[in-house]
Amino acid sequence: MCIRDRFTPYTSIGYIKITKMLLVPIMGRFCRMAAQSGVRNFSEYFSNIDKAALIAHNKHYYEPLVYTRMQRKWRLPLERKRRYKELKKQRLATIEKRPAEEEKIVAHDAERGIEFPVAPENIFAVFELAGTQYKVTMDDKLICNRLPFEVGEKVEFDKVLLVGTKDYTSVGRPYVNSARVIASIEEQARSKKLIVYKKERRKSYQRNYGHRQPITVLHIDQIVHTPTEQALSDYNFV
Repeated sequence: MCIRDRFTPYTSIGYIKITKMLLVPIMGRFCRMAAQSGVRNFSEYFSNIDKAALIAHNKHYYEPLVYTRMQRKWRLPLERKRRYKELKKQRLATIEKRPAEEEKIVAHDAERGIEFPVAPENIFAVFELAGTQYKVTMDDKLICNRLPFEVGEKVEFDKVLLVGTKDYTSVGRPYVNSARVIASIEEQARSKKLIVYKKERRKSYQRNYGHRQPITVLHIDQIVHTPTEQALSDYNFV
């Protein structure tokens, strides 16, 4: 008989006794703690302990001062932007919108007055297109962002802000309802390539790519202005 065979039954029995002696008080302690915390079973109790330990671990290792500073770099601008939008929305809600009024015509010379009709080449207009204001005259070429029209198609813009000639100036409040800008689509193209280069030093990061903006070329065919009789009769002088 070898030594292992002689001591195996005694050592296994002693191991079982020692295990029972250690586990019984520990399990009794866990039972009491689980009963005090109000959980139904051990799995829920231990899962709560694991969650608490994970939260404490993350708070200790992943939320130091350096990490919070890195988060502020992108969180604070977003928070400022959100706050600015809310304040702007509140401010716009308090502003009373003025109702649209008829255009106001101002004559340049009281002795000469206003002559109608005006020659097409002697009139200019300022109109709004996609949030941008453009000053145009007849036969001008205008480059703007891509518009959803085909080449050769006629387009009419009615958001005219101002019309001017040698004799008078018509100011819209906010728009000159009696004015139109008629244009034709000459070309649908892309702008000249713009090189965009980005680099972050000591980060092994650099990017180099190009961008071409889709554009539309417009030809201003005509500027039409037909004011009403009331607007002509109530015009002012400079």
